[in-house]
Amino acid sequence: MYSATAGNPFFVGQLARQLADGSTFPGAVPRSVLDAIGQRLGQLSAECAASLRAASLLGTRFAVPLVAAMTGRKVADCLTSLDEAARASLVLEDGAPGERRFAHGLVRDAIVAGLGSAQRVALHRRAAEAIEAQVAQTEGMVFDLAHHWAETAIDGDRAVAVTWTERAGREAMRLHAYEDGRRWYGRALELGEGVLDEVARCRLMTAYAGAQCLSSDFHGALQTCGHAVDLAVRIGRPDLAGEAALVPEPTFDEGIDRVIRALCERALAVLDGAPAALRARVLAQYAWVCDYLCDLDAAYPAVGQALVLAEASGDPIALEAALTAHHMV
Repeated sequence: MYSATAGNPFFVGQLARQLADGSTFPGAVPRSVLDAIGQRLGQLSAECAASLRAASLLGTRFAVPLVAAMTGRKVADCLTSLDEAARASLVLEDGAPGERRFAHGLVRDAIVAGLGSAQRVALHRRAAEAIEAQVAQTEGMVFDLAHHWAETAIDGDRAVAVTWTERAGREAMRLHAYEDGRRWYGRALELGEGVLDEVARCRLMTAYAGAQCLSSDFHGALQTCGHAVDLAVRIGRPDLAGEAALVPEPTFDEGIDRVIRALCERALAVLDGAPAALRARVLAQYAWVCDYLCDLDAAYPAVGQALVLAEASGDPIALEAALTAHHMV
Protein backbone atom coordinates (compact mmCIF):
# COMPACT_ATOMS: atom_id res chain seq x y z
CA MET A 1 0.00 0.00 0.00
CA TYR A 2 2.75 2.43 0.93
CA SER A 3 4.85 1.74 -2.17
CA ALA A 4 1.84 2.54 -4.34
CA THR A 5 0.66 5.62 -2.45
CA ALA A 6 3.67 6.96 -0.50
CA GLY A 7 1.15 7.52 2.27
CA ASN A 8 -0.99 10.00 0.34
CA PRO A 9 -4.28 10.00 2.31
CA PHE A 10 -6.50 10.32 -0.75
CA PHE A 11 -4.77 7.45 -2.60
CA VAL A 12 -4.74 5.29 0.52
CA GLY A 13 -8.46 5.86 0.97
CA GLN A 14 -9.28 4.99 -2.63
CA LEU A 15 -7.24 1.78 -2.57
CA ALA A 16 -8.79 0.86 0.78
CA ARG A 17 -12.27 1.22 -0.73
CA GLN A 18 -11.18 -0.98 -3.64
CA LEU A 19 -10.00 -3.63 -1.19
CA ALA A 20 -13.22 -3.37 0.79
CA ASP A 21 -15.17 -4.02 -2.41
CA GLY A 22 -13.32 -7.30 -2.77
CA SER A 23 -10.90 -6.25 -5.50
CA THR A 24 -7.50 -7.94 -5.63
CA PHE A 25 -4.57 -5.71 -4.67
CA PRO A 26 -2.66 -4.58 -6.59
CA GLY A 27 -5.39 -4.29 -9.15
CA ALA A 28 -6.69 -1.75 -11.60
CA VAL A 29 -6.22 1.91 -10.69
CA PRO A 30 -9.43 3.13 -8.99
CA ARG A 31 -11.62 5.29 -11.19
CA SER A 32 -11.46 8.13 -8.67
CA VAL A 33 -7.66 8.15 -8.83
CA LEU A 34 -7.72 8.12 -12.64
CA ASP A 35 -10.06 11.10 -12.62
CA ALA A 36 -7.96 12.96 -10.05
CA ILE A 37 -4.70 12.44 -11.97
CA GLY A 38 -6.40 13.26 -15.25
CA GLN A 39 -7.64 16.52 -13.77
CA ARG A 40 -4.13 17.39 -12.58
CA LEU A 41 -2.63 16.64 -15.99
CA GLY A 42 -5.25 18.89 -17.58
CA GLN A 43 -3.98 21.78 -15.48
CA LEU A 44 -0.39 21.36 -16.69
CA SER A 45 1.18 22.65 -19.88
CA ALA A 46 1.01 20.38 -22.92
CA GLU A 47 4.80 19.93 -22.81
CA CYS A 48 4.72 18.89 -19.15
CA ALA A 49 1.89 16.41 -19.71
CA ALA A 50 3.74 14.92 -22.72
CA SER A 51 6.88 14.49 -20.61
CA LEU A 52 4.94 12.71 -17.88
CA ARG A 53 3.25 10.37 -20.36
CA ALA A 54 6.63 9.43 -21.84
CA ALA A 55 8.19 9.00 -18.40
CA SER A 56 5.35 6.77 -17.22
CA LEU A 57 6.47 4.02 -19.59
CA LEU A 58 10.02 4.09 -18.22
CA GLY A 59 8.96 3.10 -14.71
CA THR A 60 8.49 4.80 -11.37
CA ARG A 61 12.06 6.13 -11.67
CA PHE A 62 13.24 7.52 -14.99
CA ALA A 63 16.18 9.24 -16.68
CA VAL A 64 15.45 12.76 -17.92
CA PRO A 65 17.59 12.40 -21.12
CA LEU A 66 15.47 9.42 -22.17
CA VAL A 67 12.27 11.38 -21.64
CA ALA A 68 13.73 14.25 -23.67
CA ALA A 69 14.60 11.88 -26.52
CA MET A 70 11.14 10.31 -26.44
CA THR A 71 9.46 13.71 -26.69
CA GLY A 72 11.91 15.13 -29.22
CA ARG A 73 12.98 18.01 -26.97
CA LYS A 74 16.18 19.29 -25.40
CA VAL A 75 17.07 18.06 -21.94
CA ALA A 76 16.91 21.60 -20.55
CA ASP A 77 13.37 22.05 -21.86
CA CYS A 78 12.38 18.69 -20.44
CA LEU A 79 13.79 19.66 -17.04
CA THR A 80 11.66 22.80 -17.10
CA SER A 81 8.56 20.68 -17.75
CA LEU A 82 9.44 18.27 -14.96
CA ASP A 83 9.98 21.18 -12.58
CA GLU A 84 6.41 22.15 -13.37
CA ALA A 85 5.32 18.58 -12.54
CA ALA A 86 7.29 18.77 -9.29
CA ARG A 87 5.43 21.92 -8.28
CA ALA A 88 2.22 19.97 -8.84
CA SER A 89 3.59 17.24 -6.51
CA LEU A 90 3.59 14.63 -9.27
CA VAL A 91 7.35 13.99 -9.52
CA LEU A 92 10.34 14.27 -7.21
CA GLU A 93 14.09 14.50 -7.68
CA ASP A 94 15.70 11.10 -7.20
CA GLY A 95 19.16 12.05 -6.00
CA ALA A 96 21.04 12.06 -9.31
CA PRO A 97 20.72 15.31 -11.33
CA GLY A 98 19.48 13.53 -14.43
CA GLU A 99 16.89 11.35 -12.71
CA ARG A 100 13.39 11.89 -11.40
CA ARG A 101 10.71 9.66 -9.94
CA PHE A 102 6.96 9.80 -9.64
CA ALA A 103 5.78 10.95 -6.24
CA HIS A 104 3.43 7.96 -5.97
CA GLY A 105 3.30 4.65 -7.81
CA LEU A 106 -0.38 5.27 -8.43
CA VAL A 107 0.40 8.50 -10.27
CA ARG A 108 2.50 6.61 -12.77
CA ASP A 109 -0.05 3.77 -13.03
CA ALA A 110 -2.87 6.23 -13.63
CA ILE A 111 -0.97 8.03 -16.40
CA VAL A 112 -0.21 4.72 -18.12
CA ALA A 113 -3.85 3.65 -17.78
CA GLY A 114 -4.93 6.88 -19.43
CA LEU A 115 -2.86 6.32 -22.57
CA GLY A 116 -4.58 5.20 -25.76
CA SER A 117 -3.38 1.96 -27.34
CA ALA A 118 -1.76 3.61 -30.37
CA GLN A 119 -0.16 6.27 -28.16
CA ARG A 120 1.24 3.61 -25.84
CA VAL A 121 2.77 1.61 -28.72
CA ALA A 122 4.36 4.73 -30.20
CA LEU A 123 5.86 5.72 -26.85
CA HIS A 124 7.25 2.22 -26.27
CA ARG A 125 8.99 2.40 -29.65
CA ARG A 126 10.44 5.80 -28.82
CA ALA A 127 11.63 4.46 -25.45
CA ALA A 128 13.36 1.47 -27.07
CA GLU A 129 15.01 3.65 -29.72
CA ALA A 130 16.13 6.19 -27.11
CA ILE A 131 17.69 3.50 -24.91
CA GLU A 132 19.53 1.93 -27.85
CA ALA A 133 20.80 5.36 -28.97
CA GLN A 134 21.81 6.74 -25.57
CA VAL A 135 22.83 3.84 -23.34
CA ALA A 136 26.38 2.73 -24.11
CA GLN A 137 25.97 -0.71 -22.50
CA THR A 138 22.57 -1.92 -23.65
CA GLU A 139 23.31 -5.30 -22.05
CA GLY A 140 22.40 -3.70 -18.74
CA MET A 141 19.07 -2.62 -20.20
CA VAL A 142 18.15 -5.94 -21.81
CA PHE A 143 14.93 -6.37 -19.80
CA ASP A 144 13.79 -2.81 -20.49
CA LEU A 145 14.47 -3.18 -24.20
CA ALA A 146 12.71 -6.54 -24.30
CA HIS A 147 9.68 -5.00 -22.61
CA HIS A 148 9.50 -1.96 -24.89
CA TRP A 149 10.08 -3.87 -28.14
CA ALA A 150 7.57 -6.56 -27.14
CA GLU A 151 4.95 -3.83 -26.68
CA THR A 152 5.63 -2.56 -30.21
CA ALA A 153 5.29 -5.98 -31.82
CA ILE A 154 1.64 -5.35 -32.67
CA ASP A 155 2.81 -2.60 -35.03
CA GLY A 156 5.11 -4.79 -37.09
CA ASP A 157 8.33 -4.99 -35.04
CA ARG A 158 7.98 -8.65 -34.15
CA ALA A 159 11.41 -9.79 -35.36
CA VAL A 160 13.15 -7.18 -33.20
CA ALA A 161 10.86 -8.07 -30.29
CA VAL A 162 11.75 -11.76 -30.60
CA THR A 163 15.47 -10.94 -30.59
CA TRP A 164 15.24 -8.90 -27.41
CA THR A 165 12.81 -11.14 -25.52
CA GLU A 166 15.00 -14.17 -26.25
CA ARG A 167 18.05 -12.24 -25.02
CA ALA A 168 16.10 -11.30 -21.90
CA GLY A 169 15.34 -14.99 -21.36
CA ARG A 170 19.02 -15.93 -21.60
CA GLU A 171 20.03 -13.12 -19.24
CA ALA A 172 17.37 -14.11 -16.70
CA MET A 173 18.60 -17.70 -16.76
CA ARG A 174 22.20 -16.51 -16.31
CA LEU A 175 21.04 -14.63 -13.22
CA HIS A 176 19.17 -17.74 -11.96
CA ALA A 177 15.87 -15.85 -12.27
CA TYR A 178 14.21 -18.95 -13.69
CA GLU A 179 10.59 -17.77 -13.50
CA ASP A 180 11.56 -14.62 -15.41
CA GLY A 181 13.46 -16.74 -17.91
CA ARG A 182 10.39 -18.88 -18.48
CA ARG A 183 8.26 -15.76 -18.94
CA TRP A 184 10.63 -14.13 -21.43
CA TYR A 185 11.20 -17.31 -23.45
CA GLY A 186 7.46 -17.90 -23.54
CA ARG A 187 6.93 -14.35 -24.78
CA ALA A 188 9.57 -14.88 -27.47
CA LEU A 189 7.78 -18.02 -28.65
CA GLU A 190 4.48 -16.16 -28.85
CA LEU A 191 5.99 -13.27 -30.78
CA GLY A 192 8.01 -15.62 -32.99
CA GLU A 193 4.95 -17.33 -34.48
CA GLY A 194 5.36 -16.88 -38.24
CA VAL A 195 8.64 -14.97 -37.76
CA LEU A 196 11.16 -17.61 -36.63
CA ASP A 197 12.30 -20.35 -38.97
CA GLU A 198 11.75 -23.89 -37.75
CA VAL A 199 15.33 -24.45 -36.59
CA ALA A 200 15.34 -21.27 -34.51
CA ARG A 201 11.91 -22.12 -33.12
CA CYS A 202 13.06 -25.60 -32.12
CA ARG A 203 16.09 -24.19 -30.29
CA LEU A 204 13.92 -21.61 -28.55
CA MET A 205 11.46 -24.30 -27.46
CA THR A 206 14.32 -26.28 -25.93
CA ALA A 207 15.53 -23.21 -24.03
CA TYR A 208 11.96 -22.56 -22.86
CA ALA A 209 11.66 -26.16 -21.64
CA GLY A 210 14.87 -25.73 -19.64
CA ALA A 211 13.44 -22.65 -17.94
CA GLN A 212 10.21 -24.54 -17.23
CA CYS A 213 12.16 -27.35 -15.55
CA LEU A 214 14.18 -25.00 -13.38
CA SER A 215 11.05 -23.12 -12.31
CA SER A 216 9.36 -26.43 -11.33
CA ASP A 217 6.92 -26.57 -14.25
CA PHE A 218 7.86 -30.18 -15.03
CA HIS A 219 4.69 -31.15 -16.86
CA GLY A 220 4.87 -28.04 -19.01
CA ALA A 221 8.52 -28.79 -19.76
CA LEU A 222 7.72 -32.34 -20.85
CA GLN A 223 5.05 -31.08 -23.19
CA THR A 224 7.40 -28.48 -24.67
CA CYS A 225 10.18 -31.06 -25.09
CA GLY A 226 7.76 -33.36 -26.87
CA HIS A 227 6.84 -30.61 -29.33
CA ALA A 228 10.53 -29.79 -29.84
CA VAL A 229 11.42 -33.42 -30.56
CA ASP A 230 8.51 -33.71 -33.01
CA LEU A 231 9.60 -30.56 -34.80
CA ALA A 232 13.25 -31.61 -34.90
CA VAL A 233 12.38 -35.00 -36.40
CA ARG A 234 10.08 -33.38 -38.95
CA ILE A 235 12.74 -30.93 -40.18
CA GLY A 236 15.48 -33.57 -40.24
CA ARG A 237 17.55 -32.26 -37.32
CA PRO A 238 18.29 -35.27 -35.09
CA ASP A 239 20.82 -33.19 -33.14
CA LEU A 240 18.04 -30.85 -31.99
CA ALA A 241 15.86 -33.84 -31.10
CA GLY A 242 18.68 -35.15 -28.89
CA GLU A 243 19.18 -31.78 -27.18
CA ALA A 244 15.46 -31.51 -26.43
CA ALA A 245 15.35 -35.02 -24.95
CA LEU A 246 18.20 -34.12 -22.58
CA VAL A 247 16.38 -31.20 -20.93
CA PRO A 248 14.31 -32.95 -18.20
CA GLU A 249 16.16 -35.01 -15.60
CA PRO A 250 14.68 -38.23 -14.14
CA THR A 251 12.70 -37.60 -10.98
CA PHE A 252 11.56 -40.93 -9.43
CA ASP A 253 8.02 -39.84 -10.39
CA GLU A 254 6.94 -42.77 -12.54
CA GLY A 255 4.60 -40.73 -14.72
CA ILE A 256 7.25 -38.10 -15.49
CA ASP A 257 10.02 -40.67 -15.93
CA ARG A 258 8.00 -42.68 -18.45
CA VAL A 259 7.61 -39.54 -20.55
CA ILE A 260 11.36 -38.85 -20.31
CA ARG A 261 12.08 -42.40 -21.40
CA ALA A 262 9.78 -41.99 -24.40
CA LEU A 263 11.53 -38.73 -25.33
CA CYS A 264 14.90 -40.49 -25.25
CA GLU A 265 13.60 -43.38 -27.35
CA ARG A 266 12.21 -41.02 -29.97
CA ALA A 267 15.50 -39.14 -30.12
CA LEU A 268 17.64 -42.30 -30.25
CA ALA A 269 15.56 -43.56 -33.16
CA VAL A 270 16.94 -40.75 -35.35
CA LEU A 271 20.42 -40.35 -33.83
CA ASP A 272 22.23 -43.13 -35.72
CA GLY A 273 24.35 -40.71 -37.72
CA ALA A 274 24.67 -38.09 -35.02
CA PRO A 275 27.99 -37.21 -33.32
CA ALA A 276 29.13 -39.82 -30.81
CA ALA A 277 29.11 -37.31 -27.93
CA LEU A 278 25.43 -36.44 -28.36
CA ARG A 279 24.40 -40.06 -28.78
CA ALA A 280 26.37 -40.95 -25.64
CA ARG A 281 24.59 -38.26 -23.63
CA VAL A 282 21.13 -39.39 -24.77
CA LEU A 283 21.98 -43.05 -24.09
CA ALA A 284 23.21 -42.05 -20.62
CA GLN A 285 19.95 -40.22 -19.97
CA TYR A 286 18.01 -43.23 -21.22
CA ALA A 287 19.96 -45.61 -18.96
CA TRP A 288 19.48 -43.29 -15.99
CA VAL A 289 15.71 -43.07 -16.41
CA CYS A 290 15.41 -46.81 -17.06
CA ASP A 291 17.22 -47.39 -13.77
CA TYR A 292 14.71 -45.13 -12.00
CA LEU A 293 11.94 -47.17 -13.61
CA CYS A 294 13.59 -50.42 -12.39
CA ASP A 295 14.20 -51.63 -15.95
CA LEU A 296 17.81 -52.76 -15.60
CA ASP A 297 17.54 -55.01 -18.65
CA ALA A 298 17.38 -51.80 -20.72
CA ALA A 299 19.64 -49.71 -18.49
CA TYR A 300 22.76 -51.93 -18.51
CA PRO A 301 23.31 -52.21 -22.29
CA ALA A 302 22.42 -48.52 -22.78
CA VAL A 303 24.98 -47.29 -20.24
CA GLY A 304 27.59 -49.64 -21.70
CA GLN A 305 27.09 -48.12 -25.14
CA ALA A 306 27.15 -44.64 -23.63
CA LEU A 307 30.56 -45.23 -22.05
CA VAL A 308 32.05 -46.60 -25.28
CA LEU A 309 30.76 -43.65 -27.33
CA ALA A 310 31.77 -41.08 -24.74
CA GLU A 311 35.33 -42.38 -24.51
CA ALA A 312 35.57 -42.51 -28.30
CA SER A 313 34.32 -38.94 -28.64
CA GLY A 314 36.78 -37.49 -26.13
CA ASP A 315 34.07 -35.02 -25.12
CA PRO A 316 34.24 -34.26 -21.36
CA ILE A 317 30.52 -33.44 -21.08
CA ALA A 318 29.57 -36.73 -22.71
CA LEU A 319 32.04 -38.62 -20.51
CA GLU A 320 30.65 -37.00 -17.38
CA ALA A 321 27.09 -37.92 -18.41
CA ALA A 322 28.07 -41.53 -19.17
CA LEU A 323 30.00 -41.96 -15.90
CA THR A 324 27.18 -40.45 -13.88
CA ALA A 325 24.65 -42.79 -15.47
CA HIS A 326 27.00 -45.76 -14.97
CA HIS A 327 27.28 -44.87 -11.30
CA MET A 328 23.50 -44.59 -10.97
CA VAL A 329 22.85 -47.90 -12.74
